Formats: sequence, structure tokens, C-alpha cells
Amino acid sequence: NINNLGMQELSVKSAAAGGTLRLKSASSITGAAADRLLSAAKIEFNGIAGNIGSADQYLKVATDALTAAADGSIYLDNAHSSVFSDVNAGEDIRIISAADIALTDVAAGGDIEVESADSLDADNLTSGGNLQLTAEKALDADNVSAEGEVNLLSRLGDIAAGLINAGGNMDITSGGSLDANSLTSGGNLQLTAEKDIKLTTADAGGSLTADAAGNLTAKDMSAGTTMNIASDSVELDEVTSGGDMKVVVNNDNIFGALTSKEGNIDLTVNKSDA
Repeated sequence: NINNLGMQELSVKSAAAGGTLRLKSASSITGAAADRLLSAAKIEFNGIAGNIGSADQYLKVATDALTAAADGSIYLDNAHSSVFSDVNAGEDIRIISAADIALTDVAAGGDIEVESADSLDADNLTSGGNLQLTAEKALDADNVSAEGEVNLLSRLGDIAAGLINAGGNMDITSGGSLDANSLTSGGNLQLTAEKDIKLTTADAGGSLTADAAGNLTAKDMSAGTTMNIASDSVELDEVTSGGDMKVVVNNDNIFGALTSKEGNIDLTVNKSDA
């Protein structure tokens, strides 16, 4: 246990524990140098009145499990495969991970930014600002919401998205396929996949753009303004736009109910098998 009861910032050189490492501070906790490492089977940051780490120097950790609570912001650099749960900050949360990471019950009064050099699993994340999740490989996200923008990016893997809400714009880009259950954006919604896109429900307050190199399936999709859809093959039903709707498909297509409330519908099919 490390307790800092004074108002002076706690600068940690290095610490290692085979069990649980607990840190508490009446001010901020930072690393004494960029290469300093906190290593333990579990790390708990309890009642940090200031920041954990800093924007200029993230606090390096190596742990199987981590919990954290800070009145200010949280900046962590994770060294190996970990589960981060019950991570709460009054301001921003920014995490980078050299390995796969799972996040559960994470909340920030400001922005949330997480980047993994491997896979990323996120469940129950709430941001008072913008939220960005980036994974080199697979990205799974569910029960994710932000007052501002939401950006999900998987550079080389698939994205599985459950319930995702953004008060502003939403941008989801997959280096593989995108499978989404419920997407709601107060602003524009941009979906891009190097393979297939499968949508159960997608609702954009502004424009909606979906671009899939493979197949695109959507059964309940709406946009407050314009909608643009492009894919190799499509299966669409119950698709509605407030303005113009444009659909471009190269091969197989199945069109159900397509509605443009105050605009035109432009369908371009290079090869029709329907």
C-alpha cells in the first residue's frame, strides 16, 4: 500500500508486487521518469484527488487487472494483456496498450481514448465528451455512449458493435467486417468496412454513409438528411432518409422498402440478379 496524504504530487519511481499494489493520493500520481514501471498482479488506484499520470508522460503499468478512480484525468501506458474495470475520471481517460486489453465499467466526465496494439474489448463505457477506441486487430464494443463524437477503428480486424450511442457524429471503420446491433448518432454516421457490413438498427440524426467492399445487409436504417450506400452486393429493407438516397451496388441485390421523405432515390446496379 502506498498512501500520499499530503497535497504535494506523488512521483513514483518503480514498484513491483506479486499480489495487489494499492495507491492512494490526496494529489496527483506521476512517474518519476518515462521508463518507470508499476508492476503487480493487480493495481488499484483509490481516491486520487488529482491526475494519474500526465498528458506528457503516461504512467506505465504491467498488470493482469487494474481499477482506478481520479478526480482529474487518467493517463496509462499498459505493457501486457490486462483487464481494466471500474475506471472513473472526473476529466479525461487516455489509455495505450502494447497488448490486448479488456475494459469494463469505464466512465469519464471528459473524453475517453483507448488504443491497443492488439485486440480491444470494451463494455459499458460512458464519456461526457468524445470517445475513441482503436485496435490493431479485433474490436468488440457494447453499451458505449458519448455526449460528443464516437469513433471506432480496427485497422486489421473485425468490429462487433452492440449498443453504441453518440450525441454527435459517429465514425466506424473496420479493416475486416462490421457487425452492428444498434447504432444511434445525433449527427452524421459514417460506416466503412474492407469486407462485409451487417446492421440490425442504425439511426443517424444527420447523414448516413455506408461503404462495404463486400456485402451490406441492413433491415432498419434511417438518416435525418441524406443517405449514401455503396457495396459489392446488398440486401436492404426498411431504409429511410430525410433527403436524397443514393445506392450503388456491383452485383447481387435485394431491395425491400426504400423511402426518401423529401428527396430522390438513385439506384445504380451494375449487375442485377434480383
